[in-house]
Amino acid sequence: YAGISNYRFHEAHRQTGITLEQWERGKRALIAKKLLNRAGAATNDGRNVEVADLYCLAKEEPKDEPAEEVAKPQEQATLLVNECRNRHELRFPNIPPTWVRKGLKERDWRWDRDNRCWHIRRGAFREQTAVGFAYQFVKKQEAAA
Repeated sequence: YAGISNYRFHEAHRQTGITLEQWERGKRALIAKKLLNRAGAATNDGRNVEVADLYCLAKEEPKDEPAEEVAKPQEQATLLVNECRNRHELRFPNIPPTWVRKGLKERDWRWDRDNRCWHIRRGAFREQTAVGFAYQFVKKQEAAA
């Protein structure tokens, strides 16, 4: 690379590791693209194809995909009785699954964005249905852990 005094090449080589051959091939593609854009696009079997699309400026390296997916921890939930506000509160460390949120909404649970918890007013009928759903969910998670 000592004979090349092109600042842009050296900068691109430093950042991406592009070789001189890839650099020259890319320059040819850009020159051909500029010429064709003045006269129109080249045609290939009736389709418009830019010549620059036929060249590759730098080969894409294959991306390493993880061999195994990391197991996500089970959702843990905490069921509390807030006597000051006369309500039950259900707290999750992360966003619960969609089926859990849908089940809570169907049973009159509401999201409190200030306290970051699901809540429902205390009452005899509600404690049997709504809190029962939350209690079953918490017990199911404890049994799985």
